[in-house]
Amino acid sequence: MALFERELSGVEFPEVSTGALAQAAAEVQAAARQCDRLRAELAAAESALDSSRNALVRLAERGLAYAKIYAAEDAALAATLEAIRFGAARAERGRVTRKRRAAAAEADTRDAGAAASSESAPGAAWSN
Repeated sequence: MALFERELSGVEFPEVSTGALAQAAAEVQAAARQCDRLRAELAAAESALDSSRNALVRLAERGLAYAKIYAAEDAALAATLEAIRFGAARAERGRVTRKRRAAAAEADTRDAGAAASSESAPGAAWSN
């Protein structure tokens, strides 16, 4: 853009001008801000989902504990209840959540690198 602001000020090519470049850059910045807002909303939603899931598991564990007491005199029901495990489901959810967070962090790093290179590259290309 610096080239169009200095050496080519007032020069317009078909669909390319200082104004068109500035508008396109503003649209990219607005889209990046929207992505940041949406990532923050997604993180909050995932946190709320994790809390809800954890509350459900705690409630189910409490229900299972009561059911085991109730089934003390019923061997078949007691055996069925003993086979129920909640820990594996919790651990699996934790791995998925960590994977999502790692992927989001990697995407943020890529976005930051792309933004930095796009900010420096045009200036270098325009100054030649």
